[in-house]
Amino acid sequence: MAITPYLADNLAPRPNARNTESMKRAFARLAATAWTPLGGYPGSDVRWPVRCELCGTTVAVFYSHMRRDRVRHRGCLPVAQRPAAIAAWVTQQKNQADTPA
Repeated sequence: MAITPYLADNLAPRPNARNTESMKRAFARLAATAWTPLGGYPGSDVRWPVRCELCGTTVAVFYSHMRRDRVRHRGCLPVAQRPAAIAAWVTQQKNQADTPA
């Protein structure tokens, strides 16, 4: 299922080019690292509700922290297992997007 990027309520009334570009990068980063957003992009230093697709846990994280490669959350898969699990999830999402409904 493709997710359409959108701004959270706190940014939506006054969208600007910086927030719009940051939103696009943020949604792309989530898609590339096996997170599913549970709301619109709130800004980089505002907690964002997301679901970890590696273990199913829902957390609220700062997008500014998610830009680092190794950041997940407590109780997630061990660090050594994450790259393969993320790659498998990304491939599955791509295959689902390529399959006609």
